[in-house]
This record gives sequence, C-alpha cells and structure tokens, in this order.
Amino acid sequence: MRLICILSFLTAAAFGQTMVEYGSVAGAAGASGAGLGKQAGSLLGNMGSALSRASGTDGAKPKTIMAPVARAKSTPEPEAPKVDVIAGLVNVKTGIARAELLASLGKPSSSISMPEDDHMMESMRYNVDGKSVVVIKLTDGVVTEIEKP
Repeated sequence: MRLICILSFLTAAAFGQTMVEYGSVAGAAGASGAGLGKQAGSLLGNMGSALSRASGTDGAKPKTIMAPVARAKSTPEPEAPKVDVIAGLVNVKTGIARAELLASLGKPSSSISMPEDDHMMESMRYNVDGKSVVVIKLTDGVVTEIEKP
C-alpha cells in the first residue's frame, strides 16, 4: 500500500514538473510572437504613410461632393385580398391540383417544398384564426392530406 502511495506521489510530481516546463517554453515563444506582431504593424504603418505621401494626400481624406438625388415615390405593394380560410376549405379535397387550392384559399401563411425520393413534397400552412392552423400537404402538385384544427 505504501508503495502505491509513493508511486502515485512521484507520478504526480513528475507530471506537475512537465506542466511547468511546458508553460515556460510556451510563454517564451509567445513573447517572441508579440514582437513579431509589433514589427509587422509598424511595417504596415510605414507603408501606409509612404503611399499617402506618394499620392499627395498626406493622409487627408478627399472631400466628397453630394449631388441632390431625386427620389421616386414608392407605392406600397397592393395586399392580396383576404380569403376566408374556413369557407374556402369547403372546396379543398384530396386529389385537387395546387392551382385549385390556391384559388380557394389564396397564398398560404407559410409553405415549404422539398424533394423526397422521386417526388416533390410540399406543406402549406394557413392561419384560420389567431390560434388554429390548417396544414395541407401536396405531393407532385396534388393535395394528399388535409390536417384541420
């Protein structure tokens, strides 16, 4: 038991010594890296001032003259007519085309399309009231599922 305790202590001491030596080497390397960064910064600063002298600006910013610009009046985009989703659901059945769905319910609140195997899957969400959502799923442009609240 004593032998195990002594070996554990020696192992921990050796590991601690290794960490201290590694830290001192890493610190010395970082100090030389800091000097290199300062040299690169001063070199770039000298290049900037030389370029300013060569261009004749001596660091002064050129004056910008702004001409008045006539702005066109923006017209708001016309809103899509509000469609009563509940009333439009009467016309929506599985098997109808995407165009018929959009004619009955209008543009969905959100939609997502993704390819799956050899088919195009689409999920459209319509807000019925502030709380309920109708989800209509299409496969290859045909309604396949209607999830009502």
